[in-house]
Amino acid sequence: MNTELIARMKNAADVIGGNIAAVLQDAVRELENAPDLTDVAYLGKGCAEALAKLDASTYGVLSEGGGECGLIEDMVSTCAPLVQAAWAAVGEDGVGGCWAYEVCEPLGHLWVAEALKQDAPPTAKVMGEHVARLVERMG
Repeated sequence: MNTELIARMKNAADVIGGNIAAVLQDAVRELENAPDLTDVAYLGKGCAEALAKLDASTYGVLSEGGGECGLIEDMVSTCAPLVQAAWAAVGEDGVGGCWAYEVCEPLGHLWVAEALKQDAPPTAKVMGEHVARLVERMG
């Protein structure tokens, strides 16, 4: 997360005041709610690895319409908020291991598996259950 940048922007808003401070505070809120770029990268990595393992026919059916970019965009829009919320709930001290390797990357794989099983993009509820299991495994 961009915690250092957010802290600097909050301090600047306090010092500057006025309309510019309001703009900075809006930017801070956006940054605080933005998904972590490492999380997004590893979600995409897992998804891309799972897609690469599919035969051409299965890949074609799954990617019909939006292509691979559409699939990955669907996966990120579903999964990034889930891993962000889970991270906020457990915090850095609440897990052992590497979040990106042990939660985000496998979740990208699981999203593809669920999409194949359901013949549709998986819901946040289904993927949230996977997040919970992955986090629990981290201890």
